[in-house]
Amino acid sequence: QNIYSWKAWFAKYNAVLNEDVGMDQKARDTELKFYEAKLLPHDEDSYMEWLTHVRHVKGAGLGTGFGAGAEVGSRQSEQEEIRVWSDKDEPDVAVKRPPSSSECQVHKQAVHNLACTMARLDKIHETRHRIIEPHIPRIFNCTTETMKMERIYPCFGLHLNFKNKLLPTRLEQDIDLWKLITMRAKKDVEGPAGARWAWLKEATGTKDPIKSVAFSKGVMDATLDCVTRVRLQEEPPVVLGRGADGHIRLYRFDFGAVLLGGDYKWCSWTNFTDIHLHNYATGATMKEFPLKVDEDRLESDTDYMDGYTTTLAVNRGKPPCAFEHE
Repeated sequence: QNIYSWKAWFAKYNAVLNEDVGMDQKARDTELKFYEAKLLPHDEDSYMEWLTHVRHVKGAGLGTGFGAGAEVGSRQSEQEEIRVWSDKDEPDVAVKRPPSSSECQVHKQAVHNLACTMARLDKIHETRHRIIEPHIPRIFNCTTETMKMERIYPCFGLHLNFKNKLLPTRLEQDIDLWKLITMRAKKDVEGPAGARWAWLKEATGTKDPIKSVAFSKGVMDATLDCVTRVRLQEEPPVVLGRGADGHIRLYRFDFGAVLLGGDYKWCSWTNFTDIHLHNYATGATMKEFPLKVDEDRLESDTDYMDGYTTTLAVNRGKPPCAFEHE
């Protein structure tokens, strides 16, 4: 058991890091490795201390990725580099330069429609979408040159850059959504995966986070398919992450390869029989979670389609939410 807080370990780490004389290089490197292991968050308390630190790092983020996170560069010419970083004066803001030609409009519309769907679910006293909430980062400002939006922090902080002020590496490297299935299957009960599964359950207050993640992904995907009506060149990344408040949410980001104008036949269906489900599965552009082919999927894993069909129901026959293009 650690007798020091994260902040105390960080102070010790910095003391060794800034030591110029009096220590053999090999011994110094060994001691730094020891402290680096201590500084990786392992529970909510240590995570929150790390989050407080990283939110106030000045000049944070010179690398690519959405705070740092998104797969970038696939839609632009090789000569045009896409970069995403956190603003040194606004640590909870991610800056992307440049956004794709349609990205501002699609992203803003998706944020608005998801908020509208969430409110309609609240009105029928549905609560499952509020356990691990689906979230698309809000945009603060967007031009043809620069897009400023909410920054996403990793769910666990498993991979930190000790050469750059303990900033997180790419979001996708923190925890792959589909690895949650293996974690639930308890194939590594005594190892790191088992510890993170216990941590996730405690942090979200649920016995099976996968059910909440799946329902929220269904809500988000149905909103994108049938309310925003997107057309995909590639599916936007989806990850468990956190906002500046430290709350765990299900995030979608990077709408650079997404267009408006989708038209999916199932959006008008009033029910989903087995035949309907098959037809939906063969045409769907978003991945169901868990996948039906996953060997660790349970028979009770129906939450994704519950979220999807409930979203269709609350929006059916309703006028589009008022939305002003900025």
